[in-house]
Order: sequence, then structure tokens, then C-alpha cells
Amino acid sequence: MNRHIVDLTMTIEEGMQTFWGYWHPFVEITQLGRHGIENRETRKLILGTHTGTHIDAPSHFIPGGETVENIPLDQLVGPATVLDLSSTPNFAAIDTAELSDRLHGKSVERLIIRFDWDLQLNTKQYYLDHPFLSEKACEWLVENGCRLLALDTPQPDNPKNGHDCLKDAPNHRILLG
Repeated sequence: MNRHIVDLTMTIEEGMQTFWGYWHPFVEITQLGRHGIENRETRKLILGTHTGTHIDAPSHFIPGGETVENIPLDQLVGPATVLDLSSTPNFAAIDTAELSDRLHGKSVERLIIRFDWDLQLNTKQYYLDHPFLSEKACEWLVENGCRLLALDTPQPDNPKNGHDCLKDAPNHRILLG
């Protein structure tokens, strides 16, 4: 089997796009230590836990759920199935049938879904028009042993199902529960 490691992390930089909710701070980077003055380089970082590439711990939506430092590393590291859904239109729901058909029986234990949505970074569309999974698709993933879901969209939920909505982040609750 041909195995290689792919780094999918985003660069953290001042001014990078963050969610506009008051509970998501803007990224601030301040240089404190400088070579030639303090003889070392140090910086102060202010950023939210959902800045750039990040992991949602169960505690994000499940009261009493595990926090990130308690997630077993074997859940996060290992072989993964990459599903290319880059042809998915904006604001489209991926249902159970499409997931099942496109996976052709491959493992969903660690699933990376590629929408190429990172191309929308720094646009309004990034948070408002991204493709998402249906609630039934998320339930199907959990029932079929999904332990890790990675997306290049800002979330697995319908962007209309956010804070202060009747259906506040149902997919987060299904996947993290």
C-alpha cells in the first residue's frame, strides 16, 4: 500500500478570516521578544479555538463531553479514506445515498471529504454557501464506525442551521455525541 503523510493545516496569520460571531475573536499576533533586544523571539497569540484548521471536541456541543486533550491519538492519526466531492455545487446537501455510492464500501473510520472549499476562503461564500452533510448522512457515518470526519468546509452543518436557529448545529451534535 502506498502511504504518505499530507499536512492539511492552514497558516495562522493576523487578519485571517474568522467566523463573525462575538464568541470568535479576531486573530492577533504581537511580537514580544526580539533578537538583538531580548535576544529571543517570542510572540503573543490571541485566537479562538475554531481558528483555521482545528478539531471539534465533543465538549463543543455536548455538555460534559470529552475535551480535546482526552481524545485518543489513534482516533486522529492513521489511514484515512479521501472522498472527492469537489464537483458538489454551492449550498448542496450530501445525503446518505451519495456518500454510500461514492465510498464503494471503503472504510469511514477516518474520512476526509474534499470539496475544494478552501478556494472560497476570505469570501462571504465561505461561511454562507458551503456544501454540507444531511443529518441522515451524519447518522449513517456514526452507525458505520466513523471516528474522525475532516472537511475543507467550515462545518458539517447546513449553514442556515446555526446559532439562534430552531435547528442549531444538529450535525455537530450527531457527530460529537
